[in-house]
Amino acid sequence: ADAVKVGMPAEVSLDGGADATPRAAHVLRIGEVVGPSALDEDVAARDGVRTVDCVLGFDRPQTLRVGQRVLVRFGAAAGKKD
Repeated sequence: ADAVKVGMPAEVSLDGGADATPRAAHVLRIGEVVGPSALDEDVAARDGVRTVDCVLGFDRPQTLRVGQRVLVRFGAAAGKKD
């Protein structure tokens, strides 16, 4: 989490969706608290997994909705194409 910095570029793609087009974004805020992951409903699967909230701003208007599952690539990884 210490590698992520305010202002850092990021790419956001839908997780498992038909539209895998990356959307350019940047880091607006990084949380102060490390807490348990809420990404998986299976308690055993997330045991020991910790997360830090991060707020991103899109560089262009988007139609993504709050709560959609996405994949985020930060920094140098944001510019790479697989």
